[in-house]
Amino acid sequence: MNRGRFVLLTCALLTLCSAAQADDWKTVTSEHGVEISKRTVPGSDVVAMKGVGTIDAPLWKIASILLDTRRAPEWADSLKESRVLRRLGPTSYIEYNHIRLPEQTTQF
Repeated sequence: MNRGRFVLLTCALLTLCSAAQADDWKTVTSEHGVEISKRTVPGSDVVAMKGVGTIDAPLWKIASILLDTRRAPEWADSLKESRVLRRLGPTSYIEYNHIRLPEQTTQF
């Protein structure tokens, strides 16, 4: 996956994870100007991931890429399909994302 697109994706994930406390995160790696961290989610087997870095682009351009669900599979690794299911208001919606699983796993 293109590094610029990876940075955009990690920034989107960071935005979604912003409610988490900073001291819960453990740094996994830091390369190419992006620091990758993880933490456990209490009561779950899920491991949350976030990336922090700087993008040399205008905010409007970054936002337009992150909010374009039709084209998200072009830059989001393993994303087979993405679409808006329902608009809840002018600034919120429910999004469907189908992640392509590796060949050795089955999809339900």
